[in-house]
Amino acid sequence: MKIQLLQNMSQNAKEDNSTSVNRESTERENDSQLIDLSAENTENPVQGLESSSNGILLNSKIEKMEQLVNKYKESLKSIKEKNSNMATELQILSNEIDNKKKENEALKADTAKLFEAQQKINELNMINEDLQNKINSYDFNRTKEISTLELQVQNYQEEIKQLQNKIDIFSKREEEYAISLAENKLSIHKELEDKESEIKTLKESLSDTKKELQSLNIITNDYKTSIAALEKERIKLNEEITELNLNKSKLSEMESQIQLLAQKCQSYEQSKSKGDEELKCVQLQMNQETAEKLAMIDRNAYLENRVTQLTEENSKKNNQVHHLENELQKLFEKDKNFEIQSNEVQLWKSKYNNLESEIQEEREELVKLQREIEKLLSNHESVQNKNLALQNTLSDINSENKYLRQKYELIKKKFRLLINEVKTIQKDIKSISVIVKPFKEEFNSVIIPEIKSKIVELCSFLEGSDDTKASYDILDIENNALKKELETIKNLHENNAQHMTTLTEENRKLTMLIGDYESKITLLEEEVQSLSSNFLHSTDELGILRNEKEKLIHKLQEVEILCNRLQNGIDHDKSQYLIALDKMKLLEDEKQTLHKRLNNLEKENELLNIEAEKLKVIHKDEAACIDVLNKEKQSINEKVVEYEIIINKLEQQIQELSHENTALKDQSTSIANRVKSLELEIEEIRKSHFDIEVEKDRLNSLIEDMQNKKEPISLSSENKDTQTEESGLKSKNDENLFDEASTTLEQSNAEELKSNDSLSLISTVEILTAKNKEYMEEINVLKDSNINLSNKLMEINSNVKLDNNNKAEENITEQYRTLCNSYDLLKEDNRRLRSDIEGLQTYLTKISKENCVLNDKLRETIAASDSSFGRSESNSTNNEFETVKSDVVMKEKIEDLIRENNLLLEENLELKDQLQSQNYVEPKILPDKKENDSITMDKYNNLLVSQSKLEEKLLNVEQINKLMNGNMQQMQNSNEKLKLTNEKLERRLDEALVSLRHLHSLQENTELEYLRNILYEYLTGSGTHSITLAKVLAAIVKFDDKQTQSVLQKEKERQGLLRQLGLL
Repeated sequence: MKIQLLQNMSQNAKEDNSTSVNRESTERENDSQLIDLSAENTENPVQGLESSSNGILLNSKIEKMEQLVNKYKESLKSIKEKNSNMATELQILSNEIDNKKKENEALKADTAKLFEAQQKINELNMINEDLQNKINSYDFNRTKEISTLELQVQNYQEEIKQLQNKIDIFSKREEEYAISLAENKLSIHKELEDKESEIKTLKESLSDTKKELQSLNIITNDYKTSIAALEKERIKLNEEITELNLNKSKLSEMESQIQLLAQKCQSYEQSKSKGDEELKCVQLQMNQETAEKLAMIDRNAYLENRVTQLTEENSKKNNQVHHLENELQKLFEKDKNFEIQSNEVQLWKSKYNNLESEIQEEREELVKLQREIEKLLSNHESVQNKNLALQNTLSDINSENKYLRQKYELIKKKFRLLINEVKTIQKDIKSISVIVKPFKEEFNSVIIPEIKSKIVELCSFLEGSDDTKASYDILDIENNALKKELETIKNLHENNAQHMTTLTEENRKLTMLIGDYESKITLLEEEVQSLSSNFLHSTDELGILRNEKEKLIHKLQEVEILCNRLQNGIDHDKSQYLIALDKMKLLEDEKQTLHKRLNNLEKENELLNIEAEKLKVIHKDEAACIDVLNKEKQSINEKVVEYEIIINKLEQQIQELSHENTALKDQSTSIANRVKSLELEIEEIRKSHFDIEVEKDRLNSLIEDMQNKKEPISLSSENKDTQTEESGLKSKNDENLFDEASTTLEQSNAEELKSNDSLSLISTVEILTAKNKEYMEEINVLKDSNINLSNKLMEINSNVKLDNNNKAEENITEQYRTLCNSYDLLKEDNRRLRSDIEGLQTYLTKISKENCVLNDKLRETIAASDSSFGRSESNSTNNEFETVKSDVVMKEKIEDLIRENNLLLEENLELKDQLQSQNYVEPKILPDKKENDSITMDKYNNLLVSQSKLEEKLLNVEQINKLMNGNMQQMQNSNEKLKLTNEKLERRLDEALVSLRHLHSLQENTELEYLRNILYEYLTGSGTHSITLAKVLAAIVKFDDKQTQSVLQKEKERQGLLRQLGLL
């Protein structure tokens, strides 16, 4: 506060100097005015000298001037008194100026000290800025590391999700496999039932196979001689197999150990999942801490800005310098502590690096052991598969261990980073709290009392400024009076030119004194102005200080809130630090357990090395056995040549079957040609349909003529006597019309017959669909047999791999016989299918003939449809045309089914060929086991592909069957429509008959009026008595029983609809 007052005093001194300069300028102006007066006075004595020559004239004037001089003297006396008073005041002011100069010199000394303090403070601020930049760069790097860690965590989460998806896929596959197993069980059930039927057929084929056995026995006797020599070698192989079994038992023990390792891996995975969860928690805490840190950074920036403002305002205080020096000492002490902690961290890092190097050495030893194990296990083929499985499991375990170790290392790194970050945060919080506390104390102890003292000084200064204003006003009044007196003196000086020569010297002295006094007055005026400006400035500063005081109070409140939050954050960080330490202890315990497990694994690896050496010895023995087996291969190759001759014969049979397939394809092309001919017939039917429509128009014209003829008949009823002959002629015409109606009835009956024929076609189509289903069942049976054969092939291959003895030959012969029997069964099935196809072809020829007959009938009906009535016949012809179309579509679909059956037969033949090739290639497979495995797998895959294709075709056939059923329903609907049209025609014929029979009775007026009244009530009534009115109308018109029943049913249906709608 004192420094601020000194600054203000220096500013006031500067302002006083400026005001003194202004006053000097004003005094110079006043001096110039006085000089002007003196100049005028000098001009006046010159004029007096000129006038002295004329002395006589001026004597009278001199007397007057003397009087004026007396008055002027009196005025000068008064001015001298005033000047004496002003001199005393000037002495007082000069003393005050000397005092102020001394104060200014003291202030200058103080300002020099303050400048030095400011330089020190600026240096400290530079140091603080460097530290802040370092902190910001550290925070930026830390945020980068956090972002990278978050990305890694996201990647791990995505990997976990992918693994979970894989687990779901595997679970779904397991379910599918379970379903497929259930389906296989059902298929096996069915196969057992089929095999029971096959056993009966096999018994019949046994008689044929016995003959073949006799021929084979001759061959086997030749082989027995070679078998006797091979049995000895077999005994040796059995001994070796026992040794291998012992090795297998050892391998099973190894597998149990691998299972234990797998369980350990599961426990690792569980610990990994726990670690991941803990990582997530730590990451969430890190995110919260980062958010809090960002808020703290923003607030720190705000506080730092405010602190900089306060430091600028309080830069001239010596107390702050001492505080800052103390804080610097504390910072140096903290830096020393930080260096000690960094040394500790480096020690931990060195320990960690040592552990990593040990782990890497152990890994290298494990890799070396694995390579040795791989070399040992790769020596023998029979043990190779199991050893490869062991190696794969070991490699997976090692990779998982590596992965777990890497994760463990990453978690450790992250944990250490967290600990370091927590420590840095705690240090930042402590440093901020240390910085904030002295500011609070200074604000409460120094700034507030200084503000109060400034307010008191300003009040006293304002009171002093009021006194200076009063003196300034008095001086202004005196100055104005002096100006007036000077004007009067000028007038006297003109009259007293002679006396002015003597008085000029005195006047000059007085003017000098007056100049001095006026310079003092200007100085005083400048001081007054400076004081007024200082007053205004001080008032402005008071307002600013009040605003700053309010802002400081708010900021103090915010700082207190921040301090509370920081303390809460420190407590939270301490708790998290304790939790992290606990986690570190747990991780160290897990690390120790892992070291123990690694030691156990090393012991197990040593045992494996010992076993590998034993396996090397066994491998040497087995190499000798392999040489013996190679000799056996040569003998088997000779047998393969004999089997190839049999295969060539079978290939010839396959060629014959292919020729039969070509013949069947030719038949399919002929069927396609027939379809084209049917399409031509359909076009002819369309043309005939056009002719029918032309004839319909003619029939409509005939109907209109009939209606016109009925009206003159009603008129002729009045003139019975005069027009009897004309009525007779009309009755003849009516009878002709009746004959024509009867012909239409016959035609409708013919159409009904056609509809019956279409129903018969539908029934035949149903029969075909049933047969198609039977064929599909047979195809399914063939598929099942194919699957059984493929399973048998797999069993044969497994038997070939397991049994390298002479028993394999006997099994092959038995399997060959069973396959031959199954081949014969397939041939019989093929023959059955061919016979069915031939039956279908004959049936198609019959259907085509029936279609031709139906087309002929259609043409006859078109020729005889001249006398049919109205639009009803057009509808019936359209329906007939649609039935014909549907018949053609049905034919096309049947042909498609036949084609698909042919394709299925061809595929069956291909499957048979594949089976034959598989059956006969088996002897070739014996020389090379690896080629056998690859070929059988390829063939099995091909069979699966063909099976899938067959299933797709079956689905297509089922869809076609569904379409056929839909078409059947359409045919039935069309037949029902035809029946309805026939009923309408019958009604019209009945109406015509009634009109002919009851013309005479209807001509009576009473009956007509009765009919009119009933019809009017029936048509315009409420509908409640419509049934009774319908009965009455039927009785008057004399409907048949069927007609009345149909009318009553229609009325009941109409009333039900009206009731539903709410109209009744």
